[in-house]
Amino acid sequence: MNNGSLQEVTSDNILKAEVIKAQANKLFGAKKYTEAMEEYTKAIELNPSIPSYYTNRALCHIRLESYGGAILDADKALELDPNLAKAYYRRASAHMALGKFQEAKKDYTEVVRLEPNDKLAKLRLSSCIKLAKQMAFAKALESLTVKQLEADQIDFDNYRIPDDYAGPRMPKRRVASKDGKGEVEEEYIDEGFAQAATEWLRDQKTLPLRYVLWITVQVQRYLRPLPPVIDVSIPNDS
Repeated sequence: MNNGSLQEVTSDNILKAEVIKAQANKLFGAKKYTEAMEEYTKAIELNPSIPSYYTNRALCHIRLESYGGAILDADKALELDPNLAKAYYRRASAHMALGKFQEAKKDYTEVVRLEPNDKLAKLRLSSCIKLAKQMAFAKALESLTVKQLEADQIDFDNYRIPDDYAGPRMPKRRVASKDGKGEVEEEYIDEGFAQAATEWLRDQKTLPLRYVLWITVQVQRYLRPLPPVIDVSIPNDS
């Protein structure tokens, strides 16, 4: 795709590019995204120095689920104007669609920095942060095997509570050590923690990996002694 060069831009080409851009905008408004993208490309070829041409074409790419193209166009727009919030917005949207939440987070952060009153950008940044945490959490769980989920195979000291965690905390109690030579401090689940954790999760927040592993261990301890199949008698007149 030939985008021309800045040296070749003439006043005539500038005017022609603006006319074509207006046509492209109408096509986009009619949801004719492929046709609109073609017109934006023509405008770019006539005048490649306008960042909005690239951000507009990037949005066409997003509507057509061509996210790589959207990222490339956003990159080009940022080369021309490093402080263009719309270009960061387009690239963030494409990264989100590709599941690249860390990259999207960086771009939405720039949008909020440049447009501090943009409530939607703040909302999407917040959602992106949550998704990035969930993705990291899921990857951490994937690295653990079933055997490692048994209490004896997990070193909970490797899974510390993050300093910025503001959610419910498990209570602690003294229990006999595994070697029987003393006591150690152990976290446990009581009704208060269970209720608080339920409310915390209901607000779309996450628990530390340490707590999730501990809960998993407790569930396994409870279920392991039970038979795989339980016979239930049902009265004939039920």
